[in-house]
Amino acid sequence: MKKLLLASFLTLMGIPVLAQVPDTISFNETWLFKMYRSANVVPQNVMSANFDDSQWTFQMMPAQWRAIPQKWAKDNVVGVYRGWVKLLPEWANKSTRVMLHVGNSTAPMDIYVNGFKVGITSKYYATMEYDITKYLKKGRNLYTFIMSRWEKGETVLLPGIISPSFIYRLKNGAEPVLSKIPDEVKNGKVKGIPVRIIDRLSVEPPTGWVESPKHTRRTIDLIKRLNYNAVAYNKASSENSFMEACENNGIAVVRAEAPTQECFIDERGLFTDAGLRALHQTQLLEAKLVDASHVQVKISNKDVYKDFKGLDLIWQLYANGHVIDHGSIPADLAHLSSREYAISCKQDEVPVNEELILKMIYQDHKSGDVFGYDLLDLRPYNASDAIAKGEAKTQQYSEMRKPKLIDKEMLEVTCDDYTVTFDKTTGYLTKYTLFNHHYLTGIRPAVSCHLNNITVSKPDKKKPTVVVVHYKGDGDTRDFTMTYSISLSGVLTVSITNNTSIQLDYTPYMDQLEYYAKGDITPIYSRKYNSMVADVKWWEQMEVSGYGLRLISKEGFGIIPGKTKTQMTIVPTVKNFALNLFRR
Repeated sequence: MKKLLLASFLTLMGIPVLAQVPDTISFNETWLFKMYRSANVVPQNVMSANFDDSQWTFQMMPAQWRAIPQKWAKDNVVGVYRGWVKLLPEWANKSTRVMLHVGNSTAPMDIYVNGFKVGITSKYYATMEYDITKYLKKGRNLYTFIMSRWEKGETVLLPGIISPSFIYRLKNGAEPVLSKIPDEVKNGKVKGIPVRIIDRLSVEPPTGWVESPKHTRRTIDLIKRLNYNAVAYNKASSENSFMEACENNGIAVVRAEAPTQECFIDERGLFTDAGLRALHQTQLLEAKLVDASHVQVKISNKDVYKDFKGLDLIWQLYANGHVIDHGSIPADLAHLSSREYAISCKQDEVPVNEELILKMIYQDHKSGDVFGYDLLDLRPYNASDAIAKGEAKTQQYSEMRKPKLIDKEMLEVTCDDYTVTFDKTTGYLTKYTLFNHHYLTGIRPAVSCHLNNITVSKPDKKKPTVVVVHYKGDGDTRDFTMTYSISLSGVLTVSITNNTSIQLDYTPYMDQLEYYAKGDITPIYSRKYNSMVADVKWWEQMEVSGYGLRLISKEGFGIIPGKTKTQMTIVPTVKNFALNLFRR
């Protein structure tokens, strides 16, 4: 009863009453707290016992700070925590050492016990421990944490101490354990096992988080879903509870940097564009060509958790885009393993000047589920040659006449064989007609921008007409230029600067498609909207009749399908592409 009355009295006095467990006193409670506009105005005696904090408010630990005043939005605000914690009588003896465990914070902070500075947390390894035995006294002890909003210009929207802090005792000369020791990475492996490393910050909201068992489970699930089996050891991953959760789930915590620092999760906990790419481009089975002349391939299982058993390796041999041979090989692949296979096919029967591609499809024998596919160039794909052939094929239908330039409300380059129309207020291509077939209703940037100016070359009977559209980027978007080269036969070549994405809108009846790509693991239009088809070699969009346009680039490129089959976005991995006529 006396303890209960004392606890009630301390609560009324604004003094944190801290939960207790054997040999540990938790700091996960309400602390006295005040924000100062900058470090220059923090009182020098704020860590003293006689400092007047009667007008201060309260702040939970662990938790992010309350909203920062709007007038201080651009300032490096300093937050000060103060709290009194009673030293248990059983801890006050010469054989006991008392350790202070400071949780993960969003920025370094100075730590004081009874007015004495015991340390400063590190920027990267923020979970720290200090021996505070010599600073303690019998009865109540004052703990003060002084933390800046950010360090060296690193903006943190909602700073704070975001994982548990506590004190604990070591009896009879026991040694403290700061945290579990991170693993060493050698040649991309930990203890002989290949690892894929991610930074925990990549799968956490950029505004920060509060460590809890539920949140840790969510983070672990995301890491495994993205097929990573190692986490870089830093201030975000150094908390004991998180490291233990990783260990229990087969995820190593390693002393190595992650290859990417991209943020996969936004402040709402949803996937960012980078997160969607990482999620949809993760193909766990991969083929590499070992010997092109004898068609020897190496199949690797990159899944860090799953074994593939009862697998059918379906292969198809393409010559100039047509299947000329096919077959299947049964296979079992353990996780993080690989195996070589010899494929007996008719590659020697194909003329040496023809493109030869081997397509590998990975399918479950029982369910028929497809886990992915690869394209292997037995004879390298020559995009320049393909573009030239496309031009030649289009010329077969063309009279190759000098076009006209109509510059009125719309800008139009036209002749008997084709018409290309541009909107002079936006710079967008709004119509592309070739040999009386209306194929495109739009080509435009897929970023926020506005038109700067349009220039067009004088039509000539010997060379292409060139339309150059200059754009000013809005917000963080850089300025860029789109160039349209219209050949005498009507072949349209589009170039764009600064890795800007482009959206294409086909006419409604252009709803048939074929393409060569490494891509994703499921058929294109059964996938979720905005998932990507990666490493596209060519893309054909056509009518039911078989007439259509072939999109070819000298580099592999990515396609993000739109909400309908006649809309798509070319992602910023392509600098130029050509559109030419074909007939299936």
